[in-house]
Amino acid sequence: MRGAYERHLLTLLAQLAQEAAAQRGASGTFLDVGANVGQHTLFMSRRAAHVVAVEPLPRFAARLERALAANGRDNATLLRFGLGAAEATLAYQEDPSAVQTGSFDPAVRTIGAPRIHRLPVRRGDDALAELSVPAVQLVKIDTDGFEAEVLAGLRDTLRRDRPAIVMEYSPMTRAKLPDLAALLAAVPEGYEVFEIGARRWGGGLLLRPARQRPESGDLLLRPARQGCPHAA
Repeated sequence: MRGAYERHLLTLLAQLAQEAAAQRGASGTFLDVGANVGQHTLFMSRRAAHVVAVEPLPRFAARLERALAANGRDNATLLRFGLGAAEATLAYQEDPSAVQTGSFDPAVRTIGAPRIHRLPVRRGDDALAELSVPAVQLVKIDTDGFEAEVLAGLRDTLRRDRPAIVMEYSPMTRAKLPDLAALLAAVPEGYEVFEIGARRWGGGLLLRPARQRPESGDLLLRPARQGCPHAA
């Protein structure tokens, strides 16, 4: 996911937030895991009752904090640690290029020698339990290969709130969640998986049910009862 360069994803997030609010009678929380400098956080702060932005890399977290203040966003909470399957302090490989940000996944490939940080990681369920925020209605995960661990640490939240999930599905993530069965096993029962794409002309949204072995890209996982959102 690359923020403003993927407008079809912003369109999808806005649509999912609107549908969730209509179905549940109120707007809820948008959880942005791997918030980077805040493109999705700022966008969704105008469309969700509350935003929880998770960004462990200090320089990005500082930029995000300044952006929230500059835009007067008082409905956002910034968590300066990563989310994973268990509480730990892990090596984070920061990509020195501007192409990627880095990852807690030791298999991540960087352009040039990575900068290594030792950063805290917490279970998402534990971190969210400490916050007084509305039910989580929508989750975005972009953690460069650490998505499986994030999902594992959010198991209770996903079961309780049953949010839609938009997540990056990179080759590193595919190595851990290689097929549709593995993806479905990573979320509570009753979810469906869709592959997300953009139309060649105009950048409109394309959604299709995930194949047995989805291609790398972005995925939408959502409770089956919600059906497939309209593709523009």
